[in-house]
Amino acid sequence: RRKRGKERLTSLLEQIPGVGPVRRRRLLQVFGSLDAIAEASVDDLASVPGITPVLAMRIKDFLEGYLKG
Repeated sequence: RRKRGKERLTSLLEQIPGVGPVRRRRLLQVFGSLDAIAEASVDDLASVPGITPVLAMRIKDFLEGYLKG
């Protein structure tokens, strides 16, 4: 079960244009969970190596839309 959940998380983050396996891994290393990534500010996201301010906004918008359903 746990593996399936992680696979879903991986595929969700990688649906965001500009986020591939390396950036996904960095985000999860820094924030620890999808919820924490979604709750982070754009500035916090942009502080992760490889995440530009534009990409941080894209991540934030995508996750807010996804989590609100």
